[in-house]
Amino acid sequence: MADHEAPSPSPSPLPLRTLLLGPPLSARADADAAADAEEALSAELDRHLRGLEALLPLTHGADDPAVRQAMFAMREAIALPPSRARVVCKRALLLFAHARLPEVRERWKATGTAEEAALADDLADRVLPLLTPRFFKNSCQAPGAYALAAAVLTELWPGERLGNWPLTAEPDTEQAEQAEQAEQAEQAEHGGGGAP
Repeated sequence: MADHEAPSPSPSPLPLRTLLLGPPLSARADADAAADAEEALSAELDRHLRGLEALLPLTHGADDPAVRQAMFAMREAIALPPSRARVVCKRALLLFAHARLPEVRERWKATGTAEEAALADDLADRVLPLLTPRFFKNSCQAPGAYALAAAVLTELWPGERLGNWPLTAEPDTEQAEQAEQAEQAEQAEHGGGGAP
């Protein structure tokens, strides 16, 4: 999942949106269809978790105790038999990795479609910066809420500003106002240009 020498899985047969966020919110009522897809989805999530497990020692060092603990947790998650709750936990693990490791985002951007690259950017720049600190603050004890909130914010409010920071395409109005005030003060100081 990185530009390093980590194993490079083939592009996912599942779209990144389905992998990380699940089926569209409007299609979640069919429990039988969801149960049929769990095993395949779990296997696909496991494949990405194995890639993440291979990436961590390359980016953070194999001797780091935190890396060893994270790799242990991923192996435990991979070993879990498929179920809806376990799929959600695996999704939360990948979302957290996406939020914290730029290599994961870059890998998904490089191997996916333009739509998947846009989703990877949207999650990393807009959605996950709002959700991840709260998830981490609560000791990562609500993976279902984390994954569902990511799906809801991504699907129902695409492109909307979240949190107290501007979107990457949105100008920082406070910074613009400060620049304008500084320019007016400079003009007044140099006696040019009329009233401020």
